[in-house]
Amino acid sequence: MPEFIRERSRSSWAGIVDVGKGLDGSRKEWWVTVKGSRKDAERRLAEVLAMVNNGVNAGPSVDTFGDFLEHGSGTAYLRV
Repeated sequence: MPEFIRERSRSSWAGIVDVGKGLDGSRKEWWVTVKGSRKDAERRLAEVLAMVNNGVNAGPSVDTFGDFLEHGSGTAYLRV
């Protein structure tokens, strides 16, 4: 699994972990942004890589916004 770290701005780093291929065969990546030093970013990227290797799902949730409003926090408030 390739990983990549690049500087986004001063003291902000972006890390990319390849998590495999999607159902349609396209490449899937998990982007992580870290504020701090490059060492902090390397440490966080290592944690994410370990999570991916242990089978943690990096994809988005399948819950809809309506599901979140119904079950998300126990009580939901909608301001119109």
